[in-house]
Amino acid sequence: YYRQLLHQQREVLTSNADIDAFRYALQRFPSLARVTITPFAHGLLFTPLYETPMIRAFPSGFRYPTPRTWPVNSMYPYGSAYRVEGENWSDLRDSRKNIWRGFRIVARELAANPHHRITQLIIDDCHLFSGINCTIFTELCAEYHDLVALLRSPGFSRLDLALLTVDQWDEYRDALRSGHLRRALAEAPDMQHISLSTCETEPNAFLDIYDHEPNDPTFTPLSAIFPVEKWPRLRHFALSSVLVGQDDLLAFLGTLPATLRSVELVCLGFAQGSYQGLLEGMRASLDWRERAAGQRPTVTVGVDADKWRGRIVWATKEVDDFLYGEAPNPFDNPVDKGDMLVKGVGVERDPFDPEYEGRP
Repeated sequence: YYRQLLHQQREVLTSNADIDAFRYALQRFPSLARVTITPFAHGLLFTPLYETPMIRAFPSGFRYPTPRTWPVNSMYPYGSAYRVEGENWSDLRDSRKNIWRGFRIVARELAANPHHRITQLIIDDCHLFSGINCTIFTELCAEYHDLVALLRSPGFSRLDLALLTVDQWDEYRDALRSGHLRRALAEAPDMQHISLSTCETEPNAFLDIYDHEPNDPTFTPLSAIFPVEKWPRLRHFALSSVLVGQDDLLAFLGTLPATLRSVELVCLGFAQGSYQGLLEGMRASLDWRERAAGQRPTVTVGVDADKWRGRIVWATKEVDDFLYGEAPNPFDNPVDKGDMLVKGVGVERDPFDPEYEGRP
């Protein structure tokens, strides 16, 4: 049965039947508004992330090696063996670029079909250090232009962008410095939901890039990535596994529009400051506390619980109670530097098991 599946997959790729199927869906489902791309559709054995028709058709108890296509951090067991160290998109052969075949197809087909109604694109890495190759934003390329065409679509309102930066620290820095990412995002004036996920959480690993100083010329401020002045209706902002400076992030949050209703800060690495200091600064310097209750952004913080499974401890109520009430700072933990939640705070969740809920 498994060999038959592999044979069918090769036939699909050879005949481009997957492209034909996507084109057919765009034509036949005029109300289709969202496209999700992920290398983790199969999840873990018996717990798929998405129950696609093929997965639903598997025989009961079918055991198989779950497919993984995109590279991830080598410490994780979830990714492919393919490494991207030091590679630039413009130098890659098509066979290498097709590691991200799904993204390339979606971007190209939507760019070629201006009458589609897709307003949301989600590139879902499940917080497992994966994503599309970040060097797409280093130099202009076909995939970049296709993505820009999608962002220009009338009413485009949501982008969840996961960038692979593992073993690509210099290339990621160059991609941010190029300004192409910011210019692309500026093409979506109707943006309401923006999320950026990378693979940066350990400040010591990035000393050559950031030097722990937000004023260092190699440090890229968030305002140089996100054109928030172009997004007057933004409602949700999220960062995941991004290396930040506390002062820069605090200043950036202060520039977000009054329409903002939710913020997610997940597994951040702090080149300067900490979660504890960030929340203290948000409580003291942002005007969110003075807003009417229904207009205050809900702030959710997530910290690593089990990197091997992608489990994260999520804290929302405790963070909001501190920001808008009199509760203690949930990161006021004497055993670390303000980057870990106080014991017992938050709820631990598993991206591949929606029923799992643990207490840290």
